[in-house]
Amino acid sequence: MKSIKFLVLMLAILAGTQCIALQTNSIEGAKNINKNTAVQVKKGTTPANPLEYLSKYNELMDRYVKNFRGCEPLHMSQSIDLFGLKLSYQVDVNGWVDNKCSYYMTGNIGGIGKDIREIFDVKASDETIAAIKPELKCNFTQSQLNVLVDGFIAAQERKMAEATETSLSAEKSLAYKKTKLSPAEEKLVAMFVTENVCTVPNKDELMEQFNKLITPNL
Repeated sequence: MKSIKFLVLMLAILAGTQCIALQTNSIEGAKNINKNTAVQVKKGTTPANPLEYLSKYNELMDRYVKNFRGCEPLHMSQSIDLFGLKLSYQVDVNGWVDNKCSYYMTGNIGGIGKDIREIFDVKASDETIAAIKPELKCNFTQSQLNVLVDGFIAAQERKMAEATETSLSAEKSLAYKKTKLSPAEEKLVAMFVTENVCTVPNKDELMEQFNKLITPNL
């Protein structure tokens, strides 16, 4: 049971990373627009056309969304260090294969951080965990791909709202953070739970590695 829970944890981290990366890039892009405008105002200059710049940024984001919804081929790799969670991953969107949008993701967890260790009671060293490289292969129909994109957009909007919300009182902020997932996010979760959209090609290898982690040496 522990090995299964640990597998779910690692795959959840891997599958969620693409969404985190897209959200982070969008939030940082919005911050850069505001920062650029503020710097120019401080220098006593007027931005060439801040509204036009914002419009082009929104146009770019709309194009990204259209590309994801249309399953445009994409290959990207990234490393993230989030509160001790050290994760390197690669995402390959291979376009339409047999009328389904083909996703292939692989990752390597170099460190999992104090909080994850405590909550999930993980005893294995970072070196041991780094040897485990989960793979995730997903095939989405157009309707499933729409659910995926809509869920990511909804999550992005929620995260951006949380990141930019500064005027609420402590009590209201606490209530705000307890807001339930949007219908689009709930639909996304339900799709992954109830529909066979993703498989783990190296599942047997992973389970063997996980079992070694939790089985004491005799």
